[in-house]
Amino acid sequence: MTQTTPDVPDTAAPATEPTAPTTAARPRLGRTLQIVGVAGFIATLLIIAVIWLARGWAVGQVDGVVSRVDGVLLRADTAVTSAADRIDTTAQGVGEFADTVGNTTSGPVRSLIIDAVSTRLSPAADRYREFRSAYGDMRAQVVSAIDTLQGIDRFIPAFSVPQGPIDALATVDQAVQDLDSMVTDLVSLASSGGETSEAATRLASRAQDVQATLTGVSGEVRSVSDTIDGLRADAADLGSTASQILTISALALTLLTAYVLALHIALWVLGHRLRTS
Repeated sequence: MTQTTPDVPDTAAPATEPTAPTTAARPRLGRTLQIVGVAGFIATLLIIAVIWLARGWAVGQVDGVVSRVDGVLLRADTAVTSAADRIDTTAQGVGEFADTVGNTTSGPVRSLIIDAVSTRLSPAADRYREFRSAYGDMRAQVVSAIDTLQGIDRFIPAFSVPQGPIDALATVDQAVQDLDSMVTDLVSLASSGGETSEAATRLASRAQDVQATLTGVSGEVRSVSDTIDGLRADAADLGSTASQILTISALALTLLTAYVLALHIALWVLGHRLRTS
């Protein structure tokens, strides 16, 4: 007799495979992604606003510095030009005195020299005194401009103060000191005068020397003015270049931030799909 064994049910658990998020988990994940997307969207918009606000502030600072530098240089240039004009007027008066005295070859030499001193040399000497009075202000303005530029030079490597104005100012200082004695000697010699045409010729020769020195000093002073004009142009160009660099940098940062913004928008869209699927 054959015995049969009862069937024993298979109690082993069937093998499972990885599955996608459950129906309950997908909406939660989608909501989280949407929250992150919205927060990132708002944050990136704020960052873009900050970038352009910072750019505007920085450009304003650059414009302010350039404007301050230009104002200092303009005051110095005005003082230098005024001083040079006074020197030219003095040189013209001394030259006219030299011509008048040099042509005194006959007649009452002494009276003619006195008349030339009164009508030509004395006004020229007055113009020179005006120049000497204004020279201190001119020098102070130039030194102030140089100090301001040197202060900016420490913070902006692209901007450098040339040695030209400093050297020219030292040259003018020495020339003015020489002029002081020359003009004083000329006035003294003219006041003492002379009775002969030879004395008038010597006086005219001395006046011509003073005129030549005055003309040379005027050229030195105007070279300072030319250098200042160049510095004003350089400062304006530097300000324009700095503004362009700031704008380009702001655009680059904006594009980078816009890419991050697009990523957060994509997160929001993905979260929306997870919630609605």
